Amino acid sequence: MSSPRPKSPQSSLLNRVRVILSENWEIVLGGIVLSCAQTIVPGDHALADPTLMPWLMLCLSFTALLRARPLGDGPHPMLNERRAFFPGMLQRLAVTAIPGVILAIFLAARSFRTSLVGMDAGFGAVGLPAAIGLVGLLAIAGLLLATQNHGRTAWDPPGVNTWFMTLTYSSLALGSTVVLGAASTAIDRSSVLQWLPQALTLGVAFLTVGLALGRVQNLRQRFAARRRDGGPYRPGMFRVALALFGPSLGLWVLLQLYVRLTGSVGFEQAWVLVFHVLSWSVVLWPARRPVAVHCLLHEVVPVGGADEPEPGTAASFEEAPEGALRINPIDLRRTRTIQAWTVPVRASRIEELDDPIRPLWSRPAPLTQSHVLGEAAFEPDPATLAVQTERITLHLRGTADIASLSGGAQVRRVVVLQPFPEPGESRKARPRTYRWEPKVPAICVQIVDAATQSIHMINGSILVLSTEGIARAYELEIGAPVYDWEEAMLQRPPQLEDYVAT
Repeated sequence: MSSPRPKSPQSSLLNRVRVILSENWEIVLGGIVLSCAQTIVPGDHALADPTLMPWLMLCLSFTALLRARPLGDGPHPMLNERRAFFPGMLQRLAVTAIPGVILAIFLAARSFRTSLVGMDAGFGAVGLPAAIGLVGLLAIAGLLLATQNHGRTAWDPPGVNTWFMTLTYSSLALGSTVVLGAASTAIDRSSVLQWLPQALTLGVAFLTVGLALGRVQNLRQRFAARRRDGGPYRPGMFRVALALFGPSLGLWVLLQLYVRLTGSVGFEQAWVLVFHVLSWSVVLWPARRPVAVHCLLHEVVPVGGADEPEPGTAASFEEAPEGALRINPIDLRRTRTIQAWTVPVRASRIEELDDPIRPLWSRPAPLTQSHVLGEAAFEPDPATLAVQTERITLHLRGTADIASLSGGAQVRRVVVLQPFPEPGESRKARPRTYRWEPKVPAICVQIVDAATQSIHMINGSILVLSTEGIARAYELEIGAPVYDWEEAMLQRPPQLEDYVAT
């Protein structure tokens, strides 16, 4: 089987778009909902504030609820985190409220600065946002304190004090929000710095949400473990700086372009802010990438037993034979034989292997990628190099169509059948041996011969093995992904009773 032809640039671009949409479908759907919701917000509503801060923080709260992730390096890679559903939900609700608290403090500082320069802002404009911010801050602190065991690991070496770091982060976030809120009224509207306070406040909100989900205990673990080369651990500051300045500078440049093109910026351009905030949430909080996928091989047999009796005379060569034992991938039934199969997922950059922290103990043997035919893995998409869990690539051990197995048996034929071509694949029919054979797309039949180096399997593919004249067929079922190697090696393999109704 020859290697597939390289895809065109248009096809590669479409594949990349498809991967991005499949990984971030909830973000895309949320952006559409928020953009449509903007059209029904009245002009005098609080969300339609010309400073754009309420709408910015609403978008950030929405995406934090869906995708917020810690910005730090995480715990030691050899330690398992303690996790539960209800504490995790409360913790996510707490960080979802952080943009609302920042908004309240920003508006209170802005109104207070306005009252100082002689404009009567009123107690409601200053005291109400300040009170809401204080109550929200206490509620967030209470939720985070109640869920402090969520994400905890077993090792807690001495080092940096948690309360000191938390108070420092909180004071810096609140202080910078107050300063930016007051500065938003001191900048002239015609100045190039007009939207800089709002933009920097967005960066502060992104950074605060990411740091609130982190743990100082993780820093203590990494400081104590040190690096593999014996050197001291130094926390990476790139993601922290990117969270603070990336959304800020991007929003400021975007609004400056709108000011230069249209002369002013108002709530009518809020839809642009939606996709700006959601795009940066995808960059800073990417989707989790699995390290392996649990798969099953179901033994299948052709559906038969209802064939008409053979006629007394021989049929014409133009007609299909009756009662022939032929495997049709859409006309099979499963037996009660199931083979568990855990297939690794390969990536162009493996984070677990890039972590420079010294291991605490020797790792167990990694998951074997070996199959009876060769080495199997979910390889990156050849066009986009993106991680994918839809197609298994089997690199065959030999280049001959006859391989020796234990016991002296000989594998004489291996074929992979696919019920239907995938979208975008060629429907060109393969050459027929007999006239009565139906037209089958060539992509749906992969025959292993002396020139075959690899074969591909997707969900529903049929692997046919013919050994010593006995043919067996197995249907592939791609199951749940696994995000941790320790979990993949310790988890119980799927059993027959998991798939049979009682």
